[in-house]
Amino acid sequence: MGIKVKSCSNLFNLKALKNLSVPFQNFPNRFQLQLFITLIFFAFLSSCIKSSSVNESANNDSISDQLHFSFSTPDWNRFVPCDLLDDFVSYPLNDSTLYIHASSASTKLIWYFSIPRDSSKMGLASNLKRYSICDYGTNTSVFEYSQRLPITEGSNVFLGSSKGLSDSSYNEVSNIKYLSSDAEYALFNVKCKYKMIMYEYGTLLNKKNVTGTFNFKVRVLRK
Repeated sequence: MGIKVKSCSNLFNLKALKNLSVPFQNFPNRFQLQLFITLIFFAFLSSCIKSSSVNESANNDSISDQLHFSFSTPDWNRFVPCDLLDDFVSYPLNDSTLYIHASSASTKLIWYFSIPRDSSKMGLASNLKRYSICDYGTNTSVFEYSQRLPITEGSNVFLGSSKGLSDSSYNEVSNIKYLSSDAEYALFNVKCKYKMIMYEYGTLLNKKNVTGTFNFKVRVLRK
């Protein structure tokens, strides 16, 4: 079952706009108000698209406590912080599974991560194990991961993840931490590290071994 790509603008929780100290009535017209909101949105966006190799390494086997995703190929690597991202919007995949996804403007990477639909399944200690890597955009079960990224920085030739579960192909859930809940949803922090085999997207050419980590906040139904 394929996953439909959604606009990355859906990834951002704009609840923070309610807490702005500048009152809306200070704006003389709707255009200036819309411009102000747009600038605030792009300030949030930039926090999650600026990549770095300083202090945090995509080659490091440990998983940073900082919200992020990272990758390391034989040709390039990036660590992309997502500190101001409150939590990812989740979308139904099937009766038991949701998925989240994002794209990075600075790296052109797109990833998909699938999670349990409700909190009763999310916090189980038995979840801390290895799960399958999927062909790009074909996640079907919980804690599967897939991605697509340029073969080199700035390239328009892409690598796509290849389905597998082995010592050289897995997504390992290392830690799940309950954070908070409201009447409808529960918020969790999930840390994972992965290894995968990637090929030029749509082919079996140019095989690459890729590793990385991610640390996300995810929202599931409270149960």
